[in-house]
Amino acid sequence: MSIVLRSRHFTGSKKVFTAEPDGLANIIRALAVDNARIRLKAVAPASLTDNSTGTAAGGGALADLVLPAAPFNATAGNGAQAAALNTALTAINNAHAVIGTSLNLSLAPLGLPAISGLNTGTVAAANTIPALIKAGTTASGAASADYNSGRAALSVAKANHQKLLRSMFSVLAALGETGGSNLVSGSYGYEAMLLAPGAVAAAADGSSAVALADAAAFLLALANNTATLAAAWNAVLASVAAGTRPLAVVAG
Repeated sequence: MSIVLRSRHFTGSKKVFTAEPDGLANIIRALAVDNARIRLKAVAPASLTDNSTGTAAGGGALADLVLPAAPFNATAGNGAQAAALNTALTAINNAHAVIGTSLNLSLAPLGLPAISGLNTGTVAAANTIPALIKAGTTASGAASADYNSGRAALSVAKANHQKLLRSMFSVLAALGETGGSNLVSGSYGYEAMLLAPGAVAAAADGSSAVALADAAAFLLALANNTATLAAAWNAVLASVAAGTRPLAVVAG
């Protein structure tokens, strides 16, 4: 859509205060969006290669990451293995580092806050999201994940995920794009700093453990969200590269 801005466009006050597309606020916003898209096109950030193996949700909907609600008695089995959960969390840290590093290349030219704490993960290949573990490994007794340390580590992973989403949505807003619905619950402050999850300890006897079903649901939702994020991000970068203008203002 284009707005033709003539010399008498703001004669009187109607166009100054209206919320219509050709009102002053929307015209200023359109110019800001144009400026952001021009700046980002000049940088030409690379798209993300998504090896997460998650499934991107239609419409960009992001699922909540549900933390284990209560300890699980895994003395007889069906607990989440501590070692496997630590491995899964390492992969998540690495994926977050890749995404955060990529987002920073777009945040900087737009004057938006950079994401820090990216050394919590390892970027093996630039712009390449590593494979994530979508299901835990079953365990019983002392091999299962301790509930308190397991829930704490998953909580940090969730907070980091939310911070990345918030940074991505800030770029989308600057570009005049709308993100999908973000259903990730919780409030984690507005600082864009990723934290390192502590190691998940082994349960003493398995009586207070993380249930395998809870861990698997969390890991699957995070992998799917990662795929959704990558697909949405790549689509926006393609739109910017093509020179698409959501609302163009031209002199008439």
